Amino acid sequence: MPREFELLRERLLRAGIGAAQAGRYIAELKDHLDDLSAEEQRAGWSPNDARSRAMRRLGYVDDLAEAMIARREFRAWSARAPAAAYLVTPSVILAVTTALWLAALVAVCSWLRGHAAWEAADWPSRIRPFADGAAWFSNTTLAMVLGWGLAANAIRQRAPLQWPMLGLILLAAVGAALQVGVTLPALGVPGEIELGSGPGASPFGLSGYWARFALNLATTAGPFALFHAWRTRRPAASQS
Repeated sequence: MPREFELLRERLLRAGIGAAQAGRYIAELKDHLDDLSAEEQRAGWSPNDARSRAMRRLGYVDDLAEAMIARREFRAWSARAPAAAYLVTPSVILAVTTALWLAALVAVCSWLRGHAAWEAADWPSRIRPFADGAAWFSNTTLAMVLGWGLAANAIRQRAPLQWPMLGLILLAAVGAALQVGVTLPALGVPGEIELGSGPGASPFGLSGYWARFALNLATTAGPFALFHAWRTRRPAASQS
């Protein structure tokens, strides 16, 4: 890819243009540049000179960038509504995902209890690994996975630091608070679901809300902040 197109891509992403839209725009420009180069070569110019002349005919990076940036419909949703993209959506996904797997568990238990095979086949012990594993993942890992997805999208979109960091902090807080405990129904004993931010276990033996919050934050916001600092210093270092 010509260096001009690399600069153009960075310029578009930093201005809030969606990564997919920026990629399509540059692909179209490359096709047009190839056509112009072929036209210049047919006029008798060498391949290198033809490429240079075609690039000048195509336009300067600033002009090409401004033509795209002026089109608001090409801006990424995270640039148009950063609060919704980085603060609201990840926490909503966390809550909805937790609610969905709990609803699935309740539905399975309710369906099985309506059949005589519930007691005969000892179904509570059979589905306990699923229930315990889902609760562990929801309590300890889901917020981290969503945080990594948030950070990856912010990096891909060259987003400024503020909104993604606020989103990671909020997601770490919600993930630490939203703890699920499941008691499966047994003979004559109803099942129970507990939601809260009690002491609950965290990875590596940590426990308590603040330990979970710190762990979520360290594994998501920490790497993102370090990467952002490295990326912002890299252009200055390359120019020195």
